Amino acid sequence: QRRLYPTVATGNQYFTVPKNGLTDRSCCQEAVVNLAYQLAAGQVIRRRALKTLNIDLNHGAALHQELARAGSLYGHVATLDLSSASDRWARELVRYLLPSDWRVLLDSLRATHTLFGARRLYLEKFSSMGNGFTFELETVLFATLALVVQEEELIAGEIHCYGDDLIVPVALGIPLAAALAQVGHSLNLEKSFLEGPFRESCGGDYHSGVAVSTAKLESLPEEPRDWMSLANNLRRVAGNCARRWALIKPVWDQVLAFLPNQI
Repeated sequence: QRRLYPTVATGNQYFTVPKNGLTDRSCCQEAVVNLAYQLAAGQVIRRRALKTLNIDLNHGAALHQELARAGSLYGHVATLDLSSASDRWARELVRYLLPSDWRVLLDSLRATHTLFGARRLYLEKFSSMGNGFTFELETVLFATLALVVQEEELIAGEIHCYGDDLIVPVALGIPLAAALAQVGHSLNLEKSFLEGPFRESCGGDYHSGVAVSTAKLESLPEEPRDWMSLANNLRRVAGNCARRWALIKPVWDQVLAFLPNQI
């Protein structure tokens, strides 16, 4: 009987997934054993974030959507989104910010190189999308930075963070953006809102308290599962609003017509 032995990966493997109709999102496939340990570390960070920072990453998306809705109605909070957030946390900066035990642990689990086709590239960023602890780690780093700026600026109000989605008091928006720039990050100006009646966070779009999210088509549907996904997105956008459903249902019916009869 042939025995199977694990192989040693010289780095993670670069690939892309659709981000929207125009661009792709960069990701990396981690070595399997590394990924298992990364996910375990991420779970510990997730529990610590809830205990120390009161950030619930298990239910954060729903909370952020509700906060964005309230912000669009009352204008008391800003919703901030960052460009290529995981790619911009520099390796040495993260090492400097982490306590020594966490620095050693996470540094031992991250990939030092990315396999880009036939090329092997040395990574200056600490971790990528695809790493099992990136989401939790960047949440803690962004939230901590926001809290430090808030303390320096003496600005009251709650701070909420979910990955690179930040919801902060309006007065904190500009000084926080300046601090983010100092550590190599930049706001996605198309998805950050400090004034006006519109707010967006974690996929929830709101104008004056009304949900105005759209079904996002990342690529043209080709298979039954693609049409089913689009139909579900249309249903999600309609929500519990009978008026929106009345407008969307004719499109929903057309989408279902592309499914085989047996489905």
